[in-house]
Amino acid sequence: MKKLLASEWRMSALAVLMLVGSIIGSVIGSLFVDVLFIPYILGTLTVAIVLVVINVVKVKSQSNGGRGESPKNQ
Repeated sequence: MKKLLASEWRMSALAVLMLVGSIIGSVIGSLFVDVLFIPYILGTLTVAIVLVVINVVKVKSQSNGGRGESPKNQ
């Protein structure tokens, strides 16, 4: 996990950790209240997906040298 957090995929790893933490927090919260907080989980899932997509675009653009070209055309 340390390798992943030190790599260029750090934002994606943090998004997954955030999602897992939200699910665990919602389950723990449902122990005190009889309602599982599904909107919080879905909101966190949406944010996690957006962060992963942003990170993929960032990593792909850096691997292409920021020119937006495919590596075959360089």
